[in-house]
Amino acid sequence: MIANEVYEAKYALLGSEFDQYVQEHPTFAAHIPTGALIVFLDKSEPEFSEWSLARARQHAQIDDQPDRPVVYVDVGKLGPRRSRLIRPRIARDPGKYRRQPVAA
Repeated sequence: MIANEVYEAKYALLGSEFDQYVQEHPTFAAHIPTGALIVFLDKSEPEFSEWSLARARQHAQIDDQPDRPVVYVDVGKLGPRRSRLIRPRIARDPGKYRRQPVAA
């Protein structure tokens, strides 16, 4: 059961990263048919790949589009996560961040 939860989380993360990747690389995205089912595969974690393939087979059984194209994506490597924060600072006085009372 825990493995499924871990794989679900990994699949969701890969889905988000993949969406970002295809937006940034339209040439890559052009090779993906519209409406395709994306199946993530990871050579470094065969158990995840098996889970992902089983998930795709289950989806195919209930899919409202029986001839939906399937695209298998070898995820390769995931680069380091980077923050988008720009110059954060430690707030010494959190009171400055509260709403000020409105004068009557």
